Amino acid sequence: MSKAMIIATDSIGSNNYELGTVLMTSFFMNLAENPDPPCSIHFLNEGARLTCEGSRVIDFIKRLEARGVEIATCQTCLEYLNIEEGLLVGNVGSMFGTVNAVLPAENTIVIA
Repeated sequence: MSKAMIIATDSIGSNNYELGTVLMTSFFMNLAENPDPPCSIHFLNEGARLTCEGSRVIDFIKRLEARGVEIATCQTCLEYLNIEEGLLVGNVGSMFGTVNAVLPAENTIVIA
């Protein structure tokens, strides 16, 4: 079953940022070990920070990429957040690419 993911935040939940970053770390740690990872993960908005320098989850994302998961980070987001020079994993993507990845997917998971 093909799955695509959109990650549009660097923290899970909005009430407690510190707890949210712990949850996001746990999420990616478990996703990296899962035997059935998504086909692609698209990082948008603040989620773009997760693929760049300073990310707590960069090693888990690199493991997913090594397992064949497409990793794409929104170019507009990288530029807006002024972090394009810090990208450490995957490719620079676009909304066109994100749309073309999620439309044919049987399931799309969004964390926003």
